[in-house]
Amino acid sequence: WLENRAKRLIGADGSFSQYSVNYHRMMLDTLSFSETFRQWFSLEPFSHAFYERARAATNWLAAMTDPKSGDVPNLGANDGARLFPLTETDYRDYRPSLIWAYKVFSDSSPLNNFANANECTAILTWLGLEQVHNSAALPTNIHFKDGGFVVLNSATARLVVNYPRFKFRPSQNDLLHIDLWVKSENLLRDAGSYSYNCEEPWQSYFPSTAAHNTIRFDGRDQMPRISRFLLGAWPKAKDVVFRASDDSETKRFTCGFKDYCGAVHYRAIDLQTDRLIITDTVSGFTNKAVARFRLTSERKWQ
Repeated sequence: WLENRAKRLIGADGSFSQYSVNYHRMMLDTLSFSETFRQWFSLEPFSHAFYERARAATNWLAAMTDPKSGDVPNLGANDGARLFPLTETDYRDYRPSLIWAYKVFSDSSPLNNFANANECTAILTWLGLEQVHNSAALPTNIHFKDGGFVVLNSATARLVVNYPRFKFRPSQNDLLHIDLWVKSENLLRDAGSYSYNCEEPWQSYFPSTAAHNTIRFDGRDQMPRISRFLLGAWPKAKDVVFRASDDSETKRFTCGFKDYCGAVHYRAIDLQTDRLIITDTVSGFTNKAVARFRLTSERKWQ
């Protein structure tokens, strides 16, 4: 069953069916524990295809993780799941999971890329796994086509964008949302999902378009809600361009889509050494298009 689900729910590029960073950690920890258990008892190895998907899933989470703090964008649903709290690190520090996964699936370590992360390695001690010294190369600028995610990096900034390329049901109206990180500070952020059992209006607000760094047309969400956990009318991405070589001064991503009422949002993003340029082109709406950017409350903005 684990082989079956890994093949079905994890894309070749490591994207996971739930389009959520935290659920991705839960999935990866499940795979890591299964492989650790297999090693403990010298059981028959999983298939080559299984290990390829596990390594790709590890690479995906590494691309999302800030190496200094271990924090990640709060993309997608997040109910607080954390299967193996075996370290004294913060709940939002994803580096223990990465250290574990790199160890069991690649026999390598990302530790050289992390700052002040010694406590993160305690997970290996608790599980009886030896430390490794082969350094893992972490991804920088990468396009996850299977899941519709883009990660861009400059000298001091990191940008994460998600766009509509759905094979599985989405849980949030967050198309063309952007997350901006500068020196480990999440300046433009996602609201997350807060709680599965909160009262209205919060039950409807957090998964809505209004809770994300994107554009809302005529006061409606990008996709209509059919039920609590099902959105309809999934749009398709158009004019997708990804140009982001590691040595280029400008990293560029463009994408557009048309919603179920005919409104069109085309977003062009240029990440440079000292600035982020976002160019939105909109059409097809009736009354108004509202662009929102959720700024961190920890900084005094001018």
